[in-house]
Amino acid sequence: MANPTSFISVMKTIISIIFLFVLGLALIFGIMHITGLNVKEKILLPADKKLATRFCTNKPAVRSWTTCDDFSQTRINYYCNFSSKYNWQSFNEIQKCIPENKKEEYLLIKYNWTFQRKKYKWEYIFPKSLYDYYKNKERIFSNDYTIYATDKKDDRLISDLVNHFDDYADDQGFDKYEKVNFIISFVQGLPYTSDNITTGHDEYPRYPVETLVDNGGDCEDTSILTAVLLNEMGYNAVLLEFKNHMSVGVSCEPDIGTHYIDSYSNTFCYLETSGENWEIGMVPEEYKDKIPEIRYIVSKPSLKLEWTSTGKATLFSSTYVIRITLKNEGSDTAKNVKIWAGFDTTEKGKVYAQTQAGPFEIEPNKELYKELTLSLKRGKYTQLHIIVNGLNFETQESVSEWLTT
Repeated sequence: MANPTSFISVMKTIISIIFLFVLGLALIFGIMHITGLNVKEKILLPADKKLATRFCTNKPAVRSWTTCDDFSQTRINYYCNFSSKYNWQSFNEIQKCIPENKKEEYLLIKYNWTFQRKKYKWEYIFPKSLYDYYKNKERIFSNDYTIYATDKKDDRLISDLVNHFDDYADDQGFDKYEKVNFIISFVQGLPYTSDNITTGHDEYPRYPVETLVDNGGDCEDTSILTAVLLNEMGYNAVLLEFKNHMSVGVSCEPDIGTHYIDSYSNTFCYLETSGENWEIGMVPEEYKDKIPEIRYIVSKPSLKLEWTSTGKATLFSSTYVIRITLKNEGSDTAKNVKIWAGFDTTEKGKVYAQTQAGPFEIEPNKELYKELTLSLKRGKYTQLHIIVNGLNFETQESVSEWLTT
């Protein structure tokens, strides 16, 4: 039979050792604090990084994301029990994920690609509500596709995704151009899909979240996605628009490869987003002698003009009520918006009657509704002409068919 006295003695010894160890750590941290040493930066963060590297593989995978009892948005895109962002607060967080009754609210998408002869298999979780927001968003059929790269609703998700790419690239010691090639290899790994097959439309530009969840797109879609990812990583990326093709330009040194210089003396190297194994500066043969239009990724408004009119005639005149709706489908506020309406004569530059309203400001995803009234004599052969202009958007213009008042 064990001696109770010996057992108590052993326990006292163990407790004393633990106490002295904790006391020693407290003294060390206290001395470091007094001397001004940044404990978090010098000790805690490196320790977190080592633990995260130990428990996170080079092929991050969502761990048991359907078996947890609770869920926290701040943890949804972390790949393992320790924060892959290497933040000390990850030790104090409870690992939470999507409960069974909320599975349908999120989309788990898997990606496969190859970079430097190494195969990658990554997974990412997207809120279905965010995907549906973009899927149901009306297409802006404009020549300027940068509108799809500047919507702000996906900023948090894109930032989180880029942080994972950035952390991994830094951990592997990639230089700045290897990082670009790493990102472009990921995008090139997405299957090429034609708009008329996948959407039923001849032209259907996708927002970045759509391309990521749909796991593919055409050259416009993958170029928009690539430019967004690179800009979030701190690179200066633009869209390069050819007659029947779109690619990306990224700020670079001129000796890297095929490049273009804009009117501000900025140099952009060519990036092909379709196909595989295209690195920075490499350009397909059919575009080598072509000069693209450079589209800068900046927030801007995009106004959609819709109107209806009804007329009422008297013995000598006709009066028309014009109901105008302006919707800002862009990503920035439309400023100094002015609306002009008039009835044209057959002689260019002359009108029978005219009126105007404004100036106004229209925030993104907001509408402006105005009613204008115009009167003119009976029996005039004319057309209704509406012009909307302002400081920071393309002028919108619309005319009716010719009619007799």
